[in-house]
Amino acid sequence: MQKSYLDFCLWSWVLVAFLGVACSSPKSPRIESKEGLDTALKAHPILDSALLQFKRGNYLLAQRNYEKGLSQLSDQDSALQFFVLNQLGVVHYQMAQVDDAIKYWDLVNTHFNYFMEPDQKASILTNLGSAYMGKGFFQTSISFFLEAKRAFELDTVRSENFWINHLNIGVAYMESRNLFLANRFFNEIPLGLSENLDVLIHINLAKLKALQGNEKEFQRLMNLSADDLTKASFYQSVFNEVSLEFNLEFGNVSELSEVFDLCILDKGKRGVFFDLLLINTAAKIGQGSPYPETYWNTVLPEIEMDDNVTWLMYYKSLAEFKRGKGDFESAFTALKKVAVHQKLLDESREETDLLDYGLLAQRKEIEQQLKGKIKENELQANRLKAQIYFILVLVLLLLLLVIGGIFIYYQYRTKNKLAQEDLEKKNLQLNLSEQRQLDLEKDLIFKNQKLQSILLTVSKIAILKKQIESYFQLIDSESLDEKAQRLKLKQLKFDFTLFFNNYQDLAVLANLEGAAAKKMEELKKSHALLSENELRVLLLISQNYTSKEMALLLTCTEKNIEYYRSQIRKKLEIPKEETIMSFINHHI
Repeated sequence: MQKSYLDFCLWSWVLVAFLGVACSSPKSPRIESKEGLDTALKAHPILDSALLQFKRGNYLLAQRNYEKGLSQLSDQDSALQFFVLNQLGVVHYQMAQVDDAIKYWDLVNTHFNYFMEPDQKASILTNLGSAYMGKGFFQTSISFFLEAKRAFELDTVRSENFWINHLNIGVAYMESRNLFLANRFFNEIPLGLSENLDVLIHINLAKLKALQGNEKEFQRLMNLSADDLTKASFYQSVFNEVSLEFNLEFGNVSELSEVFDLCILDKGKRGVFFDLLLINTAAKIGQGSPYPETYWNTVLPEIEMDDNVTWLMYYKSLAEFKRGKGDFESAFTALKKVAVHQKLLDESREETDLLDYGLLAQRKEIEQQLKGKIKENELQANRLKAQIYFILVLVLLLLLLVIGGIFIYYQYRTKNKLAQEDLEKKNLQLNLSEQRQLDLEKDLIFKNQKLQSILLTVSKIAILKKQIESYFQLIDSESLDEKAQRLKLKQLKFDFTLFFNNYQDLAVLANLEGAAAKKMEELKKSHALLSENELRVLLLISQNYTSKEMALLLTCTEKNIEYYRSQIRKKLEIPKEETIMSFINHHI
């Protein structure tokens, strides 16, 4: 039976995707990168040579080297076994040995089923689907493609390979004449993923519309395909074949004339079916046959006995040719052959459908058996897990007991430690309270002394006030001459000077009232290192008092004042070249 025209084209896409897969463990057939594959193959020169021959198209030599290399691999080389078995399937498929290709891919799918990553499994299933579609087993191929779709869907990202598999499902439905589902799958594929995929989508949709008899949509989609081919010329020959086949059915002479000049370049290169399309096209557009009359006899050995599609096309074309020559008897004989091969084709399709459904049922049965085994393995695995979990629970309980004992001991030690720390803290607080009480007693004594001093000062002020009042009363009551008045004033000045020299603490008290007292508190907070006397000196300096004046105010010597000045410089780190007043203005 003739193979689908997209069969080998689609395989090239799957192959590119498959060679990029890789694996991460000795049991899993994945090699992490192309460099990893090259390294693994270099360790086995015969496999490296096989891959080289495969790339050159020497499939028979590649097959021999792969088979020889496979026999030399051990069970530890599972990744290479996986690669070689798949490559053997590829080689046989390229040599049109579809049954052998299926055998190797089935072996990969069965042997590595538990170890394959989803993308690897999907690639193998896609290959098997393509192979069965080539044999005409469309229902079986659809089952493989749908299983590959489920494997691809395990990845949240929809890769290009996912949509290629989607396209394969549509092609299989279209070949089995389920045009509704084919149209659904084709239209679900987004455009713009790649130029090649866009070409395939438009060509398949065009063929679908042609099978539905919609010539207008067929021509529109073929025009879109032609635009896509300017960026992806790989599928030009596929486009030409579809254009010839369906424009012949529609009898579209103008389109046939346009595509004929392109297709004639492939004469003798695309097989008998394509050459017969060229002959029919030439006759349709009124051109001479591209082949001599002897072609009809020389081409017969090239047609396989079971290729009823090509035989049907051959005898249809021969009948038209003989009718054009006026040889109606030969044309009638050819038409009888058409009827025979049409019947054979129908019988072959019926037989293929029966085999297809039988194979599908067998596959379903095997799938059910496999699911049963998987379920049984899962039950065994679950029992083993349960035993492991039971042991883990026992170990965990023992561990919890040990941890609990350690925790209780730790809590006991922590409690004792906290109690001891609390006792030490209370002792410290008691000591601080006693010290604070002593400080308060000292402060109380100091304040009592200060209060006595203030009371004494007030009494002295009262005496001074009485002396001043007595002076003015004396002046008022006595008639003193000018000399006597000057003498009394001199006496009064002396009394004031004596009072001022003896009671300077009153002046200090006055200076520390109001804003100066507030300033004193601010200085205490910002300059804790300074003593009480140093703070007073700093405050008086800020108010422009001289050392002598400060000595009088603080009832101390000028040497004491100079000492306080030096301590202020030292504690506040005032440079020698800067005055204390300047420092105060800039920093305080």
